[in-house]
Amino acid sequence: MDKKFNFGVYIPKAYRELATEEEKNFSEWVINFKDGQKAQLKEGAQMVISKLRQWYGDKARELVCVPVPCSSMAQYRFRFSYFCVVVANTLGQANPMQHVTILGKRSAAHRNPAHTIVKDDNYEVQVDGEFFKGKKVVIVDDIISSGRTADDFAKVLEDAGAEVKGGIFFAKTKISFGDPQPEPQPEPVPLSPSFGLHAMQTAERMEKAKEETKTKAAKKTRAAVKRSTRKARKEAKA
Repeated sequence: MDKKFNFGVYIPKAYRELATEEEKNFSEWVINFKDGQKAQLKEGAQMVISKLRQWYGDKARELVCVPVPCSSMAQYRFRFSYFCVVVANTLGQANPMQHVTILGKRSAAHRNPAHTIVKDDNYEVQVDGEFFKGKKVVIVDDIISSGRTADDFAKVLEDAGAEVKGGIFFAKTKISFGDPQPEPQPEPVPLSPSFGLHAMQTAERMEKAKEETKTKAAKKTRAAVKRSTRKARKEAKA
């Protein structure tokens, strides 16, 4: 891809308290876009249109703006159908929505604990080779994290004969907020003058207790031997 651009950052909920107000507000805007809110979809389309005109001017009409596939075909259409209509009609582009097919389903990329994409065995993205062959394409996605999903989709389009010119992403995931400040370490408590003495006394008591235990065990053994000897003598006399 020649060009890549994101409008802002997305802060996962786990880190939202560390974000600025602007980052929090934009993260909420992105969530509303992902949830198919029409106001955010229209705003997002206008943002992309402006960026394409800035990059390509009148030649923007020669491009095809293709959303990156999401978790399922139903979700893909729900999230991007209206968006693609606004972009395509405004710029005079071809609408690609009927030329991308998603088979199966995968876990949402930004909603599982590991924050990674989990694909089921039956998940597959197919594109219409006849439509995309020779087309100049800009891919669009709501959130980009590692960029692997966008790169994988770009490869699918290129294999179909398209030329992927760029990528526009509404937000890039941000989970790093600088180096954490080290935790303050408590001042060491000074040892009392008698600390060593107490330790020695404890050790002496332990050694004394061990010796007493050994002595008691030895006495019991000797007593048992004496009883056994007396019993044997009595039996011999009898």
